[in-house]
Amino acid sequence: MQKKISIIFFVTIWLIAFNFGNWGKGMVIVAYPGSNGIFYLGITALELIVFLILLKHLKINMPNKLIIFLILFNLFIISFLRPNIFLSLKNFIAIFFSFGIVLFSVSLLHSLELKKAFSIFTMTITTITFACVLLHLYRGGSTPLIHLNHNDFSSRLGGAFPAANTAMLCGMNMLLSLIGATISRTKKEKYTYFLLSALMLLFVIFTDCRSVLIPTILCAFLIIFPSYKNINWHIKNILIHLFLLINSLVLFYFINYKFNNDLTEKLMNDFLYRLEIWKLAITGILKKPWIGYGNENFLKSDISTGLFERTIQDPHSAFLSLALHSGIVSLILFIIFYAVIIRNYWKYSCARPRLIINIAIFWCVVPAFWGHSYNFSGGIIQIVFPISIIGFLLHPGNYEITK
Repeated sequence: MQKKISIIFFVTIWLIAFNFGNWGKGMVIVAYPGSNGIFYLGITALELIVFLILLKHLKINMPNKLIIFLILFNLFIISFLRPNIFLSLKNFIAIFFSFGIVLFSVSLLHSLELKKAFSIFTMTITTITFACVLLHLYRGGSTPLIHLNHNDFSSRLGGAFPAANTAMLCGMNMLLSLIGATISRTKKEKYTYFLLSALMLLFVIFTDCRSVLIPTILCAFLIIFPSYKNINWHIKNILIHLFLLINSLVLFYFINYKFNNDLTEKLMNDFLYRLEIWKLAITGILKKPWIGYGNENFLKSDISTGLFERTIQDPHSAFLSLALHSGIVSLILFIIFYAVIIRNYWKYSCARPRLIINIAIFWCVVPAFWGHSYNFSGGIIQIVFPISIIGFLLHPGNYEITK
């Protein structure tokens, strides 16, 4: 039965990737396609059939069901308070079905042994990542370590998804691989996981996504360092200084990363550029703090500036993005939802050390500097992110005492 559940999980995530990715020959990639009603209805029907067949074999550890209900209820209510009620309700239905897909996928992971869950999840994301790499190369994309021309976005490793999405998949997979290596018992499994984590780090570098690279290195260190207590202190000291050096270099590169804006031809520092975007996003939040803008693009249509118009699609912060699109109440409920998961894992988990907490750190730090990760629907990250958080931090295997 474990094998059947693993196969179903693999197929489910690939269906999500296929729906939200651009696997055709075109170079244009739509990061956040509109809600695909056929996809949601089709996959929900399949999941319902599978769920009924495997009902007695599936289980899910979900202590915060009330918060999920409050999030959905809040989004449902604000749908009626926006000018375009039909479009808002359509968006809510997509979010509702997205939650269904997440909970179904989580139930599959929770029905597997923890080691098996790590194995099938990393294998699934790895196959998707390698498919993206092959597609990127097939389309003529290059893989330079550092891009001399930062305006040439086609050279960044993306494949079927925007480069930042691919970077987050790779970064998450790298951390899960490192955790998998620490809980594996055979040398073959450990070496396989370590090799996979090294490849994922290389892919993150090729995406040229600074907001993913720094947290990935940070969390990797937090996984490796406490996992090997018997390492000689001198070696640990070297690792600490090497870690600080690498992060300092990456941070220096991030702060000094510059590019030419398409409209103004103004050379800008990447960090200052994000600060300007955040200022505009906060302005939009203050205009509609309770219901948000829904499917409208505030940064694109409601602000007319030569610096951002037609070039920015998101506020480069998932926290601001959620408040901008769904209101402050939605953001507060999401933070509570996230905090409860972390609290339950940290307080009740029998695992020592608690390495899986680094998945939560990764998904908290990375989205703080990029995109729409917390908006519940609209792309592969919006679905894979909660699956990884709920699927692993709340996995029953964390709360069982190992004999």
